[in-house]
Amino acid sequence: MEPEKKIKKLKVFNDEKPLANGGHTLRYLMELPLGDRMFLSWVNCEIPSVTMDYTMRGEFRYGRGDWQPIQIIFRDLCFGYEEEDWNEFQTRLLNWTRSNNKINATIKRINPLGETTDTWHLRGCFPSVYHIIYDDTHMDSTEITLHYDHCRLN
Repeated sequence: MEPEKKIKKLKVFNDEKPLANGGHTLRYLMELPLGDRMFLSWVNCEIPSVTMDYTMRGEFRYGRGDWQPIQIIFRDLCFGYEEEDWNEFQTRLLNWTRSNNKINATIKRINPLGETTDTWHLRGCFPSVYHIIYDDTHMDSTEITLHYDHCRLN
């Protein structure tokens, strides 16, 4: 009779496990053109998904389906932006939510080594919900619900 073996489980590399500094193992970088500037922002977001369209007999119809809106929380601008840039970003983001303009945006998944693992190209983006998240003393982040016409994964 063999003795019982204890199997050590390996930790899975996923984007839900927080690091010591409060970040995630996988980070998301969003390129968002607002007006005449391109803003690069670190975000927490959902992965774009589509609801599939099936026939009455349960057969999948290719090319049919609805792209689901995603929640995006803008945490911080990156690469040398200053406080006045964050204020300008907030103003332009608010103006975009009030207008009926659609823009194209990109979300990149960045691994801990700084390499891009996945890129989502969102076409025809427009926000439907905009609100600012406050902590105890000041504005901490901004959250939007982003709708889009089409998404392509690279």
